[in-house]
Amino acid sequence: MVFAVQDLQGDVATVASLGRDDASGLKEKDWVEIVDDGSELAGLPGALRQVKAVDPSRRTVTLAAADWEPRPPVYTEEGEALARHALLRRWDHRASPQPKGVGEPQPNGSALFVFPSDPNQALDWVTLESGVRIQFQQGSFRPGDYWLIPARTATGDVEWPGPPEDPAPLLPHGVEHHYAPLALVGPEGSGLKVLQDLRGKFSPLAK
Repeated sequence: MVFAVQDLQGDVATVASLGRDDASGLKEKDWVEIVDDGSELAGLPGALRQVKAVDPSRRTVTLAAADWEPRPPVYTEEGEALARHALLRRWDHRASPQPKGVGEPQPNGSALFVFPSDPNQALDWVTLESGVRIQFQQGSFRPGDYWLIPARTATGDVEWPGPPEDPAPLLPHGVEHHYAPLALVGPEGSGLKVLQDLRGKFSPLAK
């Protein structure tokens, strides 16, 4: 679930909506990631913060102080958070009172994955819920990587290539960002000037 941020002052975020119900909303001790256009387009992780308090009447969310980097974005001008499309992304991973094994939630809400020294050896299987298990192999991971595991009540199983006893490894489904050059610019005095227009132009459809 994501919640549009209208304003963020210090540790207090004002959101457009707190969700339709308890299942889709925010509550104390939830974990949220603060992201905006800058972090999303640059492929950077957002700041992971825990919800300290929620005020439904004011639609405000008070976040616990951050104790690790990256720090959340700072908005100094009115409306800047809204203009940069800031979001609180709720994570359903719950904290555990004590650190446990590989993939188990840690006290700070994160999940610990320690890869074996052998680069050809994968991690042990990690149980998510309802019999769904995942396994990571060593490689390059990026913020925003995700995998979809469709579950079907008709079959009582998930849709994944390969037999159940030997499922096939898959690369992340995304996120992919695509870019198109608009212009080649260069310095001119104290500013910039367009050296070459790189936009793809086409004739008008009607005259």
